[in-house]
Amino acid sequence: MNQSDPSRFQSRLPIDAVLPELVAALRAHRAVALRAPTGSGKTTRVPPALLREGFLDDGRLLMLQPRRVAARACAHAMARQMGEAVGDTVGYQIRFDRRVSKRTKILVITEGVLTRRFASDPLLEGVACVILDEFHERSIHTDLGLAFLRELAAVRDDLKTVVMSATMDLEPVSRFLGDCPTVEATSRAHPLAVDYLASPAAKPLDERIRAGLERLLADPDDDNGHILAFLPGAPEIRRVMRRLGGRDWGLDIVPLHGSLTAAEQDRALASTARRRLILATNIAETSLTIEGVTAVIDAGLHKRLIHDPNRGLDRLDTLRISRASADQRAGRAGRVAPGRVIRLWSQDYQAMAPAQDPPEIAIADLTGPLLRVLDFHGPDLDAFPFFEPPPTAAIAHGLATLRMLGAIDASGRVNQQGKRLADLPLHPRIGRIFAHAAESGHLTEAAMACAALNERPLAKTNLDLFEQVEALRRCERGRDGDPERDGRAIRRALEAERQLLRQARKLWPRAVAKQTPMTRDTLADLLLAGFPDRLCVSRGPGRGVMVGGRGVAFEPFSSPDGHGLFLALELSERGHNRTAGKVDLLFPTTLDRVAAALPLDTEETAVFDESREAVAGVRRQRWQDLTLSETAGVALPEEALAAVLADHASRRFDAVFKPDKTSQALLWRLRFAAKHLEEETWPDVSKDGLKAMLPELCIGKRKLGDLRRLDWAAALLAKLDWRSRRLLDEEVPETVAVPSGSKVRVDYAPAFEAAGQPILAARIQEMFGMTDTPRIARGRVSLLLHLLAPNMRPAQVTQDLRSFWNAGYAEVRKELRQRYPKHYWPEDPSRAKAIRGVRPR
Repeated sequence: MNQSDPSRFQSRLPIDAVLPELVAALRAHRAVALRAPTGSGKTTRVPPALLREGFLDDGRLLMLQPRRVAARACAHAMARQMGEAVGDTVGYQIRFDRRVSKRTKILVITEGVLTRRFASDPLLEGVACVILDEFHERSIHTDLGLAFLRELAAVRDDLKTVVMSATMDLEPVSRFLGDCPTVEATSRAHPLAVDYLASPAAKPLDERIRAGLERLLADPDDDNGHILAFLPGAPEIRRVMRRLGGRDWGLDIVPLHGSLTAAEQDRALASTARRRLILATNIAETSLTIEGVTAVIDAGLHKRLIHDPNRGLDRLDTLRISRASADQRAGRAGRVAPGRVIRLWSQDYQAMAPAQDPPEIAIADLTGPLLRVLDFHGPDLDAFPFFEPPPTAAIAHGLATLRMLGAIDASGRVNQQGKRLADLPLHPRIGRIFAHAAESGHLTEAAMACAALNERPLAKTNLDLFEQVEALRRCERGRDGDPERDGRAIRRALEAERQLLRQARKLWPRAVAKQTPMTRDTLADLLLAGFPDRLCVSRGPGRGVMVGGRGVAFEPFSSPDGHGLFLALELSERGHNRTAGKVDLLFPTTLDRVAAALPLDTEETAVFDESREAVAGVRRQRWQDLTLSETAGVALPEEALAAVLADHASRRFDAVFKPDKTSQALLWRLRFAAKHLEEETWPDVSKDGLKAMLPELCIGKRKLGDLRRLDWAAALLAKLDWRSRRLLDEEVPETVAVPSGSKVRVDYAPAFEAAGQPILAARIQEMFGMTDTPRIARGRVSLLLHLLAPNMRPAQVTQDLRSFWNAGYAEVRKELRQRYPKHYWPEDPSRAKAIRGVRPR
């Protein structure tokens, strides 16, 4: 017998031993939490057991599976157990595929089918039991399904709930469901041999898979069973297939991932006598039964879409798996026989890996899920029983997006528009485009555009969305012979279009009949309905700025071709740049289209041109905080222009404030007056005070250069009334008359240094005859006298002139007579006549 013959693996499964306990618990309680190891058979044995025990006499069982491939496979497996075709007692409903009849008692569903069912049928009429399988994966639909079921339990005491997983912690689930009973199956009876192959991280993944395969096939204990290799995504699977394709390995190499057709997926899951290597993504991690698998090669990677609500960006990250996921994958090899596992990482890394992956609700875009929560529960999200509350920022971003799309009102209640969006199998953004198309008479063509946006069948092309729609139409008519086209993805898009049109006939029965052809311009209008916050302005080749001020980058071939405006339909992180986004799909538009679709703000305002250092009036059209157009040369009131010029002058005040000597001297005098004559009222001549004068001083001016030439003295004097001017001249004089008849300028700047005083610097001969030091500020401050020698340097510094004449002058006179013998040096300076020249005339 061939080792891969599946018949050799038929045996009693671990779940069978606890089915009586599960049935008894479910009879006594409304909910049960079940943990059973990978390969125990819980997915295919529990629903038929509940059917046999009469739990489904009054209704249908719904079993939620996180993945479409697993949903179809387990439905087929249960139908085979019963000797029936799928669609009889056991059926399934997944996206674009439905096998169900009036006789169906067990219906396997996936993704958003259950949450949409709650939206259309909140009481789940005709449903007797709901099973949430693989709960440990914590998909957002499973989390919401659990919360919806807990709320529904308050009005339906006959509805049974079973939560199942291989690795989940039973206690939190039991507590969440009102301390429901728990049931646990024993571990598998088949041992697993786990080897670690720590290849260098820099080594390509396809080479590491090849090394793992060679090691496995070289093992003398290899039992020739099928091999399951886990890879992060479909592109990696294709690369590995090319890498392995140049050698005869003695086995069939088949892919298994979500983008394959149902027939291609069935081929990977079907029983076969010839040995196979199945290259799979994590869709094969749980629930699937791939008969004859005895070995697993695990790359230890998976892909997760992570949403950043603060920047509104999605990024598809390739991440290391958790320890729980590694155990799940390993369990594929030990379901019904001893198995072998080769992990392409080290034991040290395994010890450091996180125990569990974060739940999807913690990292996903919540816009769509929140719409369904609000529709089912109402606006009070604080009262909604999330199994694990999502991040506050994610909730805020989701609610803001729903308000922007017109799906909820200010209080958070779902309106009629929102209810229609909740019924569509689309992200609310794309649903809003579809709804707008129905309202504007472009529904038929928009269905294809929405399908293209949702499915991205031509994701690797440089065609814009309008060209993609035309290409899909050609494919639909069988006129597209491009071998590079991905036929599977195109079929999904065409099926999505048909599904949307079926939905439209229910939601907008009148709109379907009234249709007009869609042009580029009308498509731009439709897209604006779903992506008004993704409007961008081009800032040059390959770069632009989006609503909110975020910079965006796009490939040169995606350039808006001269259009200044475009929509970033798909936006992701740009490498490690956390402030910019990479536009993966854009659509050009024009200002006229945007103005017709969105309520733009038009403003006439003054702007400052940095290059000219000048202010001018402009007319701007804006959408939110994004300036879409700007027309210069608009006449504005002088006050508006002056305010902007003053603002920019204030920011660079030190470069603009260039007072001449006269103005600077007046500033010192006013500051001195404010300090020593504080009982009087003086203008504020601090830096802040001078800045406050700018709006008035900028009237009639356009450039910063005009301010640099400003007569600050005249401006400051204009702030003084007649009395204040007279008081300033008398008590803080600009000059002081000395005995020679000269008027000598007072220097007030030193008065603001530490222990400083205003200085009067005069030639010593001009001070003869003066006995008292001059005082100012109502006699409160004496001047510091700098008595200058003929070389205009201080011969004596004093603030007590009488004492100097009596005690110090004789010594100074002796020295100065020797140096300047022609000058007049009287013996008694207090009685001598002051002179301006060298000697008295």
